[in-house]
Amino acid sequence: MKRKSYSKDFKAKIVLEILREEMTLNELSSRYGAHVNLLRKWKKTALEQLPQLFDRRQNEQSRMQAAYEEKIERLYGEVGRLTTELSWLKKNLASMMSREGRKGKSLSPDEITYIARFSMSSGARAAY
Repeated sequence: MKRKSYSKDFKAKIVLEILREEMTLNELSSRYGAHVNLLRKWKKTALEQLPQLFDRRQNEQSRMQAAYEEKIERLYGEVGRLTTELSWLKKNLASMMSREGRKGKSLSPDEITYIARFSMSSGARAAY
C-alpha cells in the first residue's frame, strides 16, 4: 500500500486549525483523514521552526543560497554555450586549414582570427 503524501499548504492549514484549538486532534483527524500522531508531528515541527521565521540571518542565508544557485546555473549555461562554440570553431577551422593546405598556403594567426570571427558573425554557425 502506497503512503499518502500531503502538500505543504494542506499541512499548514491543519496546523493552523490545531493551534486555534477549536477542535480536538481526534476531530481534525477524522475530518481530514490524517492520523492523530501525524497531526502531532506536524504541530511539533511547526512550533520548532516558528522562531526561524524571524531570524534575519537565516533569511539572508537563504537569499544568498538562492542567488548562488542562480549564478551557478547561469555559469553552467555559459560553459555549455562556449563548449559548443569551441567545437564548432575547431571543426570549421580544421576544414579551412585543410582547404588552405591543399592550396599549399598556411594561415597566419590573424587570418585564423578573421576567419573565426567572420564565420561566427555571418550566421554560418546555424548550420552546425
